[in-house]
Amino acid sequence: MILRWQNSPRTAAFRVGGTLFAITDASGNILLVNPAAGTLGTLAPRYFEGPGSFRFDVNLVKRIRITEGKNLELRATALNVLNHPIWDNPPTANRDINSVNFGKITNASGNRIVVIDLRFNF
Repeated sequence: MILRWQNSPRTAAFRVGGTLFAITDASGNILLVNPAAGTLGTLAPRYFEGPGSFRFDVNLVKRIRITEGKNLELRATALNVLNHPIWDNPPTANRDINSVNFGKITNASGNRIVVIDLRFNF
């Protein structure tokens, strides 16, 4: 939930450029506050991290012996077998707490890829 703070009296021009927003939990406790203009925030630079990712890859190999020095090799490689999306980090524009799109993730990748190879070794 995003709350708009009631600022101390300031000029209208400054208030437009320096709106202070805060992020609270469901109980109303403040979790993150945008620092006032001219002050440094106390949040560590890498406090928030992007979403985690999970990818399950499979590689199967079958070798068929033809003669002592020759064989046929059949390979099947599948990347991201479960076809889970891999979410990107929020774009730079969405990392600003004053943005209406703050924290919104807009991109994902992670298509399933299957490659089958047949190889003759001699």
